[in-house]
Amino acid sequence: SEFTSMSRLVSSTVLHRHGSRGPGASELSPFPPENPIFSQWQEHELEMLSLSGHSQIEVLGAWFARRYVTSGVVETSKEKTHWRSSKSDRALESGYDFIKGFNNAIGSQVAGPEPLPYDVDADNYFRPWKVFKKEANDIKNRVDTDDNWTVKAAENESFLREIFQQVNSLESVINKPTKSLWCTTYLHALREVENFWPNEVSHRVAFCQALSTETQARVTELALWVWEQRFLHCGFNSEMGGRMSVDLVESALNTEHTLNIFSGHDYTLLSVLAALNLVEKFSHPTGFGSYLLFEVWETDGQLSFKVIFNPDPFRCDDGHSVDMTAINENNEVVLKECPVSDMVAIVEKLRDEISRFPPPKPVKILNSLPSEIKVDLLS
Repeated sequence: SEFTSMSRLVSSTVLHRHGSRGPGASELSPFPPENPIFSQWQEHELEMLSLSGHSQIEVLGAWFARRYVTSGVVETSKEKTHWRSSKSDRALESGYDFIKGFNNAIGSQVAGPEPLPYDVDADNYFRPWKVFKKEANDIKNRVDTDDNWTVKAAENESFLREIFQQVNSLESVINKPTKSLWCTTYLHALREVENFWPNEVSHRVAFCQALSTETQARVTELALWVWEQRFLHCGFNSEMGGRMSVDLVESALNTEHTLNIFSGHDYTLLSVLAALNLVEKFSHPTGFGSYLLFEVWETDGQLSFKVIFNPDPFRCDDGHSVDMTAINENNEVVLKECPVSDMVAIVEKLRDEISRFPPPKPVKILNSLPSEIKVDLLS
């Protein structure tokens, strides 16, 4: 490593995923409503953060404060701390949880209390698949025509059929190998929401009881392949991750801010990993509370970037059990160390590509509110 004891940390920027939640509609879509994997969930739990989901991101915020602020590694203040968030409920709520844990660990309100708004819809940054809908649909529709998908599905057809029969999936999923392959990401997500669901509230184990641990691990391997096709090899890396990547790097280099916090989604992280070409493959799923750190270091007057990824901060060293009370730094991976000029060159290329995109989606205006209030509420 080029970093030495004489190095000084100039700034740190974190992009984190929200906390654990109930399943989404897409993850339950392979199942009929009467299937226990589906019916075990109450309607109000779908997509909503669990109690443990709230607490784990408070833990993450406190850890971030201890790592950089209370340890004296970075000098910061309310003016030098910058927070932005996705507008989705679960990400925004997790952002507030992060800020709560962060401020409590410091003993004063250094971050927040509200995220800084964008002058355009935040989906342009945190959920670009809701903006570039044509491109997102193209990625999904190619599963039936792209050789990579059809070959992979054929190679795993018997396994896919077996597991989707075991979990009593819909026949439309069981009988179409490419659709089954696409849905492995949903199965992995269902395992995760059950693993992290707080037992003191109620047990949610129907999916995990249906498949052996070994089978679940193979499902996750296929899910990782699917995410690689959807993000690393989709052909739309700049559309899906360009704006967020530029914002992260520019924020890290903004001398007015020493700490930058971005509260988003797993797909936000995957999009940035792809757009900045930080990984060649996905070796581990992007779990709840996962984070990307962009650290700027100064050594002998030269500035360098260090990019760190923790895909599963609440997973213990055994790779299976979870600890919601501590961050496992053993799961961190240093993805890139380079001169600032190298990262700036990548971002300049992304900015040039972004300039050719359609204008960003504007902030939605509600006709029932005065215009000067609408932007503040909805940014």
